[in-house]
Amino acid sequence: TADEVGLFELDGRVLSSSSIREALATGDLTWPHAALGRRYGVDGEVVAGAGRGKGLGYPTANLRTWPRLLLPGQGIYAGVAELQDGSRYLAAIDVGTNPTFGTEPLHVEAFLLDFADDELRGDTLTVEFWERLRDEVKFDSVDALIAAIADDVERTRTVVTLPS
Repeated sequence: TADEVGLFELDGRVLSSSSIREALATGDLTWPHAALGRRYGVDGEVVAGAGRGKGLGYPTANLRTWPRLLLPGQGIYAGVAELQDGSRYLAAIDVGTNPTFGTEPLHVEAFLLDFADDELRGDTLTVEFWERLRDEVKFDSVDALIAAIADDVERTRTVVTLPS
């Protein structure tokens, strides 16, 4: 015999993989956090990027992710990056195409705040998304981009708190 199991609801919303995917596609992290019972995160191998972040004063860990991996909507996020050894760092995260420098394939890159080492290539990194900070936009100048990144970093410090 088969028994029908009704849809499970949480706070009046149907709990389903579709509802989580739809929320993530728009950059909504609140529903996935509630539905999953944890922050949404992705992991991937850290690979070489274009090297621009380091030149701007914000070196990023560029993640190689699986092509079918669900990423949050394009934008800038505050979150946490966890290294293979379990150490965790605040992270300003870009899910985007770097429009200020032309168009690149959609990717994930994270600037780890207060991270002393600048070499993670080959390591696996997990990135948790805590809050969407803003849309990814094309800036008229590199100086305007650097100012926006500095603001993203400061906002990340206010949004994310790690246990001492």
